[in-house]
This record gives sequence, structure tokens and C-alpha cells, in this order.
Amino acid sequence: MLVDMSTRRSQSIAKELGGAKLGDQRRSARLARMAEAVMERPGKSLPEMMGNEAALEGAYRFLSNDDIEARSILAPHIAATADRVAAAGVTYCVSDTTEFRFGGEERDGMGPLQGNGRGFLAHIALAVAADGSRLPLGILGVETIVRPDKPKKRRGTKKSRGAGDSESKKWIRVATEAEEAMGGRAQIIHLMDREADIYELLALLVARGSRFVIRVAQDRNAEDADGVGKLFELLESGKEVVTRQVPLSRRVRADKQHPKRAGRLADLTLGSRTLTLRRPTSAPKTLPPVLTLNFVHAFEKRPPEGESPVDWKLVTSEPCSTPEQIEAVVDAYRTRWVIEELNKALKTGCGIEKSQLESFDSILRLLAILLPVAVQLLALRSLAAEQKHALAMLVLSSTQLMVLRAMARNNVTLPEEPTAEQALLAIASLGGHLKRNGPPGWIVLGRGFHDLVRYVEAWEVLKNVREM
Repeated sequence: MLVDMSTRRSQSIAKELGGAKLGDQRRSARLARMAEAVMERPGKSLPEMMGNEAALEGAYRFLSNDDIEARSILAPHIAATADRVAAAGVTYCVSDTTEFRFGGEERDGMGPLQGNGRGFLAHIALAVAADGSRLPLGILGVETIVRPDKPKKRRGTKKSRGAGDSESKKWIRVATEAEEAMGGRAQIIHLMDREADIYELLALLVARGSRFVIRVAQDRNAEDADGVGKLFELLESGKEVVTRQVPLSRRVRADKQHPKRAGRLADLTLGSRTLTLRRPTSAPKTLPPVLTLNFVHAFEKRPPEGESPVDWKLVTSEPCSTPEQIEAVVDAYRTRWVIEELNKALKTGCGIEKSQLESFDSILRLLAILLPVAVQLLALRSLAAEQKHALAMLVLSSTQLMVLRAMARNNVTLPEEPTAEQALLAIASLGGHLKRNGPPGWIVLGRGFHDLVRYVEAWEVLKNVREM
């Protein structure tokens, strides 16, 4: 399946988005040309992506056209993603929220973000293969959120709950959008982090018969056959079933919930329990008074000195009766980190926050174009990482490979039939990456791919001159 996604990637994205119903075939054709240009020059500014004045002017007209909705641009990609999921069978649907922050002059339609700065939030549902490869298949849903400017509070007035309450509904709305996109053609397993530990969401997923793995945040009242207690205490006193090693990625940025850490192998102890949650007093009385669910507790008994121990409490629809089933739930949750890479691909690989577009609506249209591109870039990098022996010809043309073989730097050489991993390192070398520094990041990959495109263009010009 990934072969189909990767082969002739810029053309496939252009074909996918070119099917958007925008009210005029010329608009669809313009969208296809823009998508191809963006894929060939990821991470560059819009003028650099478009390549010439005529294409740039057409792109600006497209992105500023209020008759074109961002949802219509993305619709054919979501439909194509649903087709890929249907072909794959059971698939993970990973949801997460990321913020897009824009500096410089104030943009029309943007709102405040935490700390300083203005921008908007995007809540995205990403389909990821559940066959162990963790390969991204595409977007199944997206919602953008602009937080309102806080009015000055008058003395003696009560705090309003409106904006925050509405924002939490994003988990329900986007999960619903993803399931509607699938139309029952295949099962998806929702993967969500702690922010999604909402009783209303759990009740909805259970009522629908949806599958899910969600990290627990709320220490609610719970009960089992032995009586009533607090959820965390009941999980921590549960039976230990199995131990296993889990690789943890390095975390550079930190916040209150996610401290910095070095990449390492963690020895986790796993256990599970079936518990009944009581409806919180703050939840609507229309929700079920109790929910009986499976829980998995994965924790680290002896972390390295100076490192915070891993402690994952997961609530799930999945069976947890055997060690294999418990491990499957933990592995499913670990797949959630793929969407963190998608966010990096959007921001660093595609450079959306560099955009100089002046309005929120224009940037939304650009986001709708960049989302499929970011998925494709992530799929290409995943192919190199997960299927090391897959041939590079699945993702690069013969001309690109020939030029890459001649221009690769930093002692990187390509054989006659290079693998995807070898080609990826060669592209990264053009961006300044050194092999001893480990896997290449999004910055050097974007920079290296841009240089490869320029070299191929120069080769084509030289070839045409020689043939005259």
C-alpha cells in the first residue's frame, strides 16, 4: 500500500487534490499545480515554492478567494485516505491538537495563544497503519480553533466557562468526522492523549461500539468487585502481569506534563484491570451513571538516575485478558507519537508558520494543501526507517537518483540500486547532515530535497541544450 502512496509522490498528491470540487475546473487545476510545486520545494516560502511570478500570482489569487473553502480542498484527500484505510483493514486513528503561531504584523482572524503570540489551533485525526509499520495513511478529520480575545473582566463579575467548554468538544467532533469518513468500511482504533480523558467522550465511544486507547488523566471514583476507591490507587494496586522493554524517544522541549528526557530503553511492568467508573458530578445527567472499561497500567520501577519514571494509565475498549493483549494496548498507545512527527513535518518540513499570508482564511486554505504533503513526506521518511531494504526507485525517479548519486556529500555514496534509507541519507547530506549525527531531521531533509530539485532542474536544462 505504501508503494502506491509513495510512487511519483508529487503527481499523486496533485491528482488527489485535483479532484476537489471547487465550483470551477480551473480552480481544481490550479490546486493540482500548487500541490505539485509545494511537494517539490517543501519548507520554502510561497514565492520560492511557486517558482515564477505567474504561478505565484495564481497561488495568491487562489488562497485569497473567499469562494473556496479549505474543507473542499481537503475533501478528496480524506476520501482517498478512507480508501487506503478500507484496504488496510483495522487502522489506528491518532488525534492530537497543535498550535500554529505567526509572528510579525497582526493577521486578520487570528486569536491569542498561550504565552505571547497569536495564531490558531488545529485538531487533527491521522490514520496510521496498525500492522506494526506505523506508516501514515492520511488525514481523516481536522478542526481549526481560534481562541477569542479575553474581554476585560469587570470587578464583581463571575468567570465565563463558554470558550474552554466548547473547545473540549473537539475530541468528539473530530472522532465523529473520522468515523463518518470511513462509513463503516473498516474499523479504526482511536488513540488519544490525556486531554481526551473526558467522561462524555468515553460514554459516546462506548455507545457507538467504537474502539479506543486513551491515556488517563482524571483520578475518578471507580469500583470493582472488592468495593469503591480512587482509580489511580486501584490501578497501582493491581496484579503485575508482564514486563517488557520499550524504546523512549528523546524529548528536548518540556512542559509540566512532559519533562525533558534522554532517549533510552525503559523496562516497563504491565498490568490490567476491569473497573467501573462513576459519572462525575460535573457531567450531564443524560450520560450513563457508570461505565465499565478495561484499564492497562504501564510503569517503570527503576528509572535511570535523574530521569522521571514512565507511568502510563490507559483506558481502552480492547480486551486485556492475556499478556499479549496487554502488550498490544501499550504498543497501540506508543503509535500516538506518529502524529507528533506529522506536526513537525507541517511546521519544520513544510514551513507553514513561515507563511506571510495576511488572513486566517488564506492560511487555512494553505494548511489544507500542506496537510497531504506533510503526510507524504512523513510516509517517505517512515519507509526509509521501517523498511530499510525497500528500493529508492519506489519514491524517486531515475533522474533524481542519477543526480543524487553524483551530488551526494559528506562521504555518502549510492549504489546502482539504492535502498530508500540510503537515498534519504543522501538527500539529507545535501542539506548538511552528517551520518554520524543519527537520523536526519526535518530541517536538513527539507533543505536537501530543495537542493536536489534544483540540481535536477539544472541537469534537465543542460541536457536540452546539448540536444539542440
